[in-house]
Amino acid sequence: MQGCNVSSIVFNICIEKAINECKVYCTGIKVKGVRKKTPRFSNDVAIIAQDEIHLKNALERLDDILKSNYKIKINRGKKSKLWIVPKILKILVLKRMTTP
Repeated sequence: MQGCNVSSIVFNICIEKAINECKVYCTGIKVKGVRKKTPRFSNDVAIIAQDEIHLKNALERLDDILKSNYKIKINRGKKSKLWIVPKILKILVLKRMTTP
């Protein structure tokens, strides 16, 4: 189905459903009273977690859901980033994220 005009739409629907199924594990963090969890950028998904353990759990659960329910595999070969930010930097990063 890759290359078909509707493939991106089907992909987005599947990702939304999978993230919804994973919401117990993808808890995110609060920024100015608003919870930030899993922002999406085109066909990329960012998982935001309060610590490395929560991030690992969310990623593993999302991977399981995508594989078993949607036959989608996370491309671990693709360039991925894992940011572990100390508390003082978190404040600066979050401030930057919320500044228009």
